[in-house]
Amino acid sequence: MSRSIKRKIRILNNDYYWVLDGNSLFNNKEQHIRIYSKELTKSTLYLDPYNWDLEIRPKTIETAILFAIEHG
Repeated sequence: MSRSIKRKIRILNNDYYWVLDGNSLFNNKEQHIRIYSKELTKSTLYLDPYNWDLEIRPKTIETAILFAIEHG
């Protein structure tokens, strides 16, 4: 059984959570990272680390969130 990994990151005085579900990096079920804020419950950012050869680390998540905020 696989578990979800949920991490919190604080950007521009807002808390965001990024979630990597179980073995989503190694199976065909889900291959993305979900990023969301509890304040903006209807906004979810899906990040596909494979198409861009991204390292899965807090700096990469921060860059993706800031890009999404700047570009609406």
